[in-house]
Amino acid sequence: MTDYIRLAEAPRWVLQYPTCSACVVELENDGDGWTCPCCGTSWANDAGDGDAGDLYVDWAGEEATGPITPENEAHLWGDYMERMDRHRRFPKLCPEPIRPNLKAGV
Repeated sequence: MTDYIRLAEAPRWVLQYPTCSACVVELENDGDGWTCPCCGTSWANDAGDGDAGDLYVDWAGEEATGPITPENEAHLWGDYMERMDRHRRFPKLCPEPIRPNLKAGV
């Protein structure tokens, strides 16, 4: 027995692109470019695979106010933010996630 959900039709395969390589979340596009909703890094609309983005502080001219996070732990915050979004949209189905327990200032 498996715990797979049941679907009426087989879904199509979708490649998730573009994605922030540090936070592992889908980027948002405002028409002018792509932005990571977790770390605020920005890329031009014509950015290609492997292109480095501009950190939030570089394009916004101000420091981000979130926790200082090593790049190898950014995916934990990306996962947390996606789970928070699901919780906001479906509070009865998705429990509120626990914030990542990272060392402050690392």
